[in-house]
Amino acid sequence: EWKTGDEVRLSFNNKVQTMEAFNGDIYFQRGPLVYAHAIPHMDKTIKTYDEEGFTDYYSFPTEKNFEPFSVRADKVSSFKHESSAVANGENPWYQSRDYLTGYLTDNRGQNKQVKLVPMGSTVLRQVTFKNYE
Repeated sequence: EWKTGDEVRLSFNNKVQTMEAFNGDIYFQRGPLVYAHAIPHMDKTIKTYDEEGFTDYYSFPTEKNFEPFSVRADKVSSFKHESSAVANGENPWYQSRDYLTGYLTDNRGQNKQVKLVPMGSTVLRQVTFKNYE
């Protein structure tokens, strides 16, 4: 029987997992969330509606020649989970404070430290990464 002051605390200690896509690329998952590299973008409104806040738009990468990242097998385990509290009034689905940090490889073979965010909080994104041994 519950009494005033009784509490239940749950703690989910999900580990960062490396998952393999059907094409052999890998992606990162922690619990139910899949993480992505957000591609900086700009939006161009192409249609507005009478109802405020409703528009159709195209999203374009701000980097003209975006090159996808890959990941080296020896850097896969570098990804660690980090988070910070969401400020009052922020929507946690769009201003996520939950992310992974680690190293991906650019098209010149250089390792770059990156922040991966939940896929659902991105517009343009790279979710899967070629895995190089």
